[in-house]
Amino acid sequence: MRQINVKYSRSRLSTAIFLISLSLAFVSASLLPCQAVTLSNVDGTWSGATPSYASCLRYSNTADTTDENKVAYGSSDSCPANLDFNLQSGFGFDGSGSQDILPGSIINLGRFRHHNRAIIANYILTSVKLSVTLYLAGVSPNPTFTYTMNLDETPNSGSCTNCGGYWQPSCCAYSPCVSPCPDRVWWANTASSTTFVLDGKTYTLEIIGFADCGNPNSAINSFVTQENADSYACLYGRITGITPSIHIEKYTNDIDVVSADASNMPVITKNCPVTWTYKITNDGNLPLSNLALADNMGPTPARVSGDLDNDNILDLTETWVYSATGSAIGGDYSNTGTVTANTGTTPATVTDSDTSWYHGSEIGVDAGPDKTVCDNQATVPLTGVSTGSSTFYLWTTSGTGTFANSSALSTGYYPSASDKAAGSVTITLKATGTCSGVSASDTMMITINPVPNPSISVLFPP
Repeated sequence: MRQINVKYSRSRLSTAIFLISLSLAFVSASLLPCQAVTLSNVDGTWSGATPSYASCLRYSNTADTTDENKVAYGSSDSCPANLDFNLQSGFGFDGSGSQDILPGSIINLGRFRHHNRAIIANYILTSVKLSVTLYLAGVSPNPTFTYTMNLDETPNSGSCTNCGGYWQPSCCAYSPCVSPCPDRVWWANTASSTTFVLDGKTYTLEIIGFADCGNPNSAINSFVTQENADSYACLYGRITGITPSIHIEKYTNDIDVVSADASNMPVITKNCPVTWTYKITNDGNLPLSNLALADNMGPTPARVSGDLDNDNILDLTETWVYSATGSAIGGDYSNTGTVTANTGTTPATVTDSDTSWYHGSEIGVDAGPDKTVCDNQATVPLTGVSTGSSTFYLWTTSGTGTFANSSALSTGYYPSASDKAAGSVTITLKATGTCSGVSASDTMMITINPVPNPSISVLFPP
């Protein structure tokens, strides 16, 4: 039996999330194969402004799902025929592109912009709806979720400092404050009534909030924007179940292997290292405790890091990562990771499993038969043969000649003058497997004979 060394780590994501209470029901694992979900793109369109008669209200929602959709309003006395951020204030949303996501983990929905301009309007925009559509592989129709964004359009007067005293200007309402006076936007709702089914589970999309695009862990629900500036933030969300649930995704050498088909299985050279990675997310609506992860082929996983608040609870936006290593054996191989956890209520258990596969292959190589050539032959053709999971080839020589391409199975050898003088040279072909530590080699000999110089005698009749 092979020995398996196990090491574990857990990464976390922000626990900041805004939830509504949902009914509790027991959820057992989906029996369908687990795999990461491909989100080809996200689109967001603006509508339903309040008031509907906001001054100079304009929308720009295009059919192209990869550009920025906009809503704007502005001064009635300079209202453009079409939306124009040079004259108006408003919002933009540019949905994210293709990405592989896990149910329960935080995902980047796209980039939000507040184009904040000082305007004078009779009717100020106070809220607008953003409808977010997810283009998910295997889900039809594409689900759309609608959220309401509130806007506090503050007066274009006041002071960030030295304010509020006698004969002093009024203080701006929000900070940070760069120029009087910043505005504020926030989500009126972070949950949607829209649901969709994926791998037998029912999900919805929750808004986590705004954050710097490089730090989703800092997501917040409100956003302060400065006057006369474009303020950008990424909008983050989470695919969440409507009942308690847990999700496991297993990878072999960083490949999400979804079936035992030869086209899906990675080929690993026998005796080369194998790394299995287990990503566990909480794709339900309640935190989970007493998490246990086991592999049917022997590793006994144990969580060692990543608990943000050290409470030993898998929170709603956390992803725990476990890793196990071993050496590849020959032939087809599979192992299954199973995770269980408790909800703290009755019924208490949620569980999920995922299987991964690989094919272990032994490598072999044949440099070809020995060759005999004349010393006037400029190039000696070489044709090597390799079997198994070879990924790198190298021809070497005992002499001083050169190869046309030393890393190609079929190549040519150019004997040197010293090779010809020696009369022979040994050629070696080495094939390396999926790791540098496992290889196979074979040799062949090139014998180099001088070109015959016959002695010719001519006899003439007497």
